[in-house]
Amino acid sequence: MQKKNLVKAKRQQWDRIWLEEYRRFLKFKPGEPFTVETNQIIDFLIDIRRRGKKAWQRMQALKAIRSTAQDVLRIETSHLDAVAAKLQILVDRERATADEEEHDELRGPIDSNEPRVIQRLRERLRLKHNPYSTEKSYVKYAKQFIRRFQLDDDTTWAGVSRCDVERFLTEMAIDKNVAASTQNVAFSALRYVFVEVLQRPYDGIDAIRANAPKQLPLVLSRNEVNRLLAEFSGLDLLIARLLYGSGFRINECLSLRIKDIDFEMNQIVVRDAKGMKSRATILPRIAIEDLKRQIDSRSGVHRRDMEKGFGSVYLPYALARKYPKAEKDFGWQYLFAAKRISRDPRSGAFRRHHLSDKYFSEKFSDALERSLIGKPAHPHTLRHSFATHQLEAGVDIRTVQELLGHKDVSTTMIYTHVLRNGPSGVISPLDRSEEGDWNRGKSVSMDSLPASLVALFASELRRHLGASCSPG
Repeated sequence: MQKKNLVKAKRQQWDRIWLEEYRRFLKFKPGEPFTVETNQIIDFLIDIRRRGKKAWQRMQALKAIRSTAQDVLRIETSHLDAVAAKLQILVDRERATADEEEHDELRGPIDSNEPRVIQRLRERLRLKHNPYSTEKSYVKYAKQFIRRFQLDDDTTWAGVSRCDVERFLTEMAIDKNVAASTQNVAFSALRYVFVEVLQRPYDGIDAIRANAPKQLPLVLSRNEVNRLLAEFSGLDLLIARLLYGSGFRINECLSLRIKDIDFEMNQIVVRDAKGMKSRATILPRIAIEDLKRQIDSRSGVHRRDMEKGFGSVYLPYALARKYPKAEKDFGWQYLFAAKRISRDPRSGAFRRHHLSDKYFSEKFSDALERSLIGKPAHPHTLRHSFATHQLEAGVDIRTVQELLGHKDVSTTMIYTHVLRNGPSGVISPLDRSEEGDWNRGKSVSMDSLPASLVALFASELRRHLGASCSPG
């Protein structure tokens, strides 16, 4: 009920905004009769389109004007049906395009009008099964490099020197003031073009690099996590529970397949995650019943899709050719599927893809605002909290490393910054002075430390002694 009231209040707020925009456009004076002639409406919609408003926003404005005219002023608006119908076609077309852009799988055919180097870059990335997010980023910076040095074809690339690359990266750091991560992606993109596409060496690049600030991950306390989860409901609550309870990245969670949920082994298998690696992680017991209900719900949706002639799903690599019937198998369906079926531009098939990460990011922001936590958290914060709380509970750091899918344990070590034996557990000398402990001091027992840190300390000590002591 609270959610419905919030949606209603937000809609009413936008209705007032669009009505004020309409009055301002037609220069209505206070007390002047409100009119909704067809030409006036069309001119207004054209005006807000010129200002960059999308089709769904123009439809929102039209609905606000019509509802006010009908419900408040009792003005007939049937003459606007044709305008609304035309606008609805534009809205549907816009949504279809958005669906194609939202999903990483929907890569689309390679545009023959793009520069030949860009076409070869896309082909190479797809041959190596790189995620579409990587393809978009690499193509973006390769095109920027092409525009900067006016590279038309392969022959002009032959004249590109190491100094040109250094100049491009230095301009990003100094003139554009980009983040260090952005410059690193551009560096990786150009290196990929030179090494993988042009088959040229790419060593000795000495560009001015943007400074990468070392930031600790934001972690919510257990109480804050509970307050945040209390603001979710239904499907959104299940997603939030899995992010925190299993340590998922947001895209890993939303792209889960039915077959990857293993109730017998009490685990969830994550496939083709970051770095194209797979791993198994925890299945939270508290989420089991909701997961089963979600699977039952997906079964009904899939059955109805099959009855309508749909029901296929995107399969990675060449599995669709190797197993032609697998794309309609229920086990391969996405657990968190989109509400609408959209067209796959590669094959032309209509499929139901998984939810977009933008969908849950918006839900998370709303829940965070209602929880009054007051921290700049985002969905990935739940993964940070999962790792930190596991270490606090004494889980071995190597185990946490495997659950998170980290390549190196040093990446997992960053989560020790909030443990009770870290800075938050050290007593200030001022507090010791106030407590009368200044001269006495306190020893720390190894029994009070988490078992994972004790084991790590012991292994490092053995390694140090083994390296510093001579035989015998």
